[in-house]
Amino acid sequence: RALTLLAAACPEHGQEELATLSIGQRDALLFAIRELTFGPRLEAFSECPSCGAELELSLNTADLIAGGQKPTETELSLKSEGFDVRFRPPNSLDLAASVNLGMAEGYKELLGRCVLQALRGDTEVAPESLPETVTSALATRMLESDPLSEVQLNLDCPACSRSWSTLLDIGSFFWTELDWQARNLLREVDILARSYGWSEAEVLSLSARRRQRYIDMVT
Repeated sequence: RALTLLAAACPEHGQEELATLSIGQRDALLFAIRELTFGPRLEAFSECPSCGAELELSLNTADLIAGGQKPTETELSLKSEGFDVRFRPPNSLDLAASVNLGMAEGYKELLGRCVLQALRGDTEVAPESLPETVTSALATRMLESDPLSEVQLNLDCPACSRSWSTLLDIGSFFWTELDWQARNLLREVDILARSYGWSEAEVLSLSARRRQRYIDMVT
């Protein structure tokens, strides 16, 4: 979905080129396109995992991406516990290759794709053979190098005082907004076509505000 949105908004770039952007680079573009489409405010809901209370969230694009818009290096390195690791941040192709695997297999697939070389002294080590402490440090380094790849929201429930974190997936969020907008537009076309006998093209030629005024008069 993220790549479908980007391909529609950035026709000058091929889908293959967009797919090789790091996740943070990809999502920075999605935030920018979403802001051009709907403005800087994001209205969202979340449910408390303890008491089920609904939280209404009003978020701002600038706050969400603060500190995350910086060039992402295509190749990075890590030295940890005697290991020298060269790697790159994950991209959409990496996620697509691992998304249908189990957690352990998916993690191994990501390591295999993103670790370019791992050495211990002069001996090459397979990515899946790296110690957990090294792979943990690698994951931290990946996130530091591409911070928009994981946008965390820290929430507090006013009803029970539970605190928790949740991820904001801008691709899914933007897709849901566009889907709702498309369904609402179809409803407006249906109402005005039935009421005034206008064609779809005639209804769509009206501005959103003018369509709403006509709808207010017939509903």
